[in-house]
Amino acid sequence: MITTGERHVTAYATRKEHNPVSLIALIKQEDGTMTMIIDSPTRTVFRSDELSCPSCVPKIEKALLALPGVESARVRFNSGRIEVEHDVDSASIDKLVSVIKAAGYDAHPSPF
Repeated sequence: MITTGERHVTAYATRKEHNPVSLIALIKQEDGTMTMIIDSPTRTVFRSDELSCPSCVPKIEKALLALPGVESARVRFNSGRIEVEHDVDSASIDKLVSVIKAAGYDAHPSPF
């Protein structure tokens, strides 16, 4: 039970099993209505001109997925596009760039 001024609400929160970054909170108001709050991850796109063979795809994805706060990582070999869904508090853009560099590739954030 949470008290907010004169109002009392009941809050339930859980982390989704398949999505450890997102937090779902259900708030039950005194009048019985429910409010759902979903804290979803940030999607950041990077570009790299150094993807020379398809074997780099799993190498980069594995490195990114090992970083706490990264929910998903998808590398597109043909376009050099790297898409990452992440919690910006746990996995900042600078940290993601560092992880990609440590895997052997330069990458930079891209608007698309």
